[in-house]
Order: sequence, then C-alpha cells, then structure tokens
Amino acid sequence: MLNTPGKISRGENHHGYPYLVLDYPRNLSNPSGISMRTLIWWGHYITITLHVHGNVNDQFIEHISNKHSDLVNAGFKIQTKGEKWSNEIKNYVDLPESGKHLKLLLQRLINEKGVFRLGQFRKLSELNDLIINSETATTVLFH
Repeated sequence: MLNTPGKISRGENHHGYPYLVLDYPRNLSNPSGISMRTLIWWGHYITITLHVHGNVNDQFIEHISNKHSDLVNAGFKIQTKGEKWSNEIKNYVDLPESGKHLKLLLQRLINEKGVFRLGQFRKLSELNDLIINSETATTVLFH
C-alpha cells in the first residue's frame, strides 16, 4: 500500500471554492481500495479522511474498531450519508459510543454502501493541530 504513489490535485471550484487534495497513502484499485485524503478547502476547513471501499476483510474492521477511543480523542467522525467522496461535514456524525458499535456500523456501511469514511475536520486556523493529528491518525489507523 505505501509503495503506491500519492496523488496531489487542485482545483478552483469545489462548490464555489478552491481546493487542494493529497491522497497518500492510497490504493484505489477495484474492486476494493483505501486512501488517506487530506483536503484543504478554502473558505471552509481542512479534512483528513480515511476512505475504504469494496471487499474489506474483517481483520481491518476489527483493527479500526479497536482504535475507537484513539479515533474519538483525535476528533474523527464517520460519514453516514452523501456521495462516497463527499467532503461536507454535514454528512458526518460522531462515532458510536463503543468500539463494538463502531464495528457494527463499519460492517453495515460496507455491506449496504460498499464504502466507509472516517473524517477529521479542522478550521483553517488550526492547521498546526491538524498536522500533529494527521500523524496521530496515520499511526492509529495503520499500526
């Protein structure tokens, strides 16, 4: 996964505002894939999201569920509605109250929608905190 090159993209009109995207690490092959996406969306916020789609093994879901308290402490939310690449905070809710409930929700999202996304949202003024938290997020999710 980490041998796959990252991708940087930018644009001038994501719902009327410029943006910059970094996908790393990423492996978005079909029928399944994973990516850590950092989005700087001017006029809104900065996000770090874990995007997982397709055939997800139970061990990975178990691993994420076991990191429940770390994810809550880092301010992660889970996407429950909207398009699979949606970056709007209105499509995210707080994580369930336990790792067990998080596991059930991740399994349901994969079974029903074929995707789950965990996201962390910060104001542009909180960039330094986000950098520290993105390192924490990567460590939490991939170790």
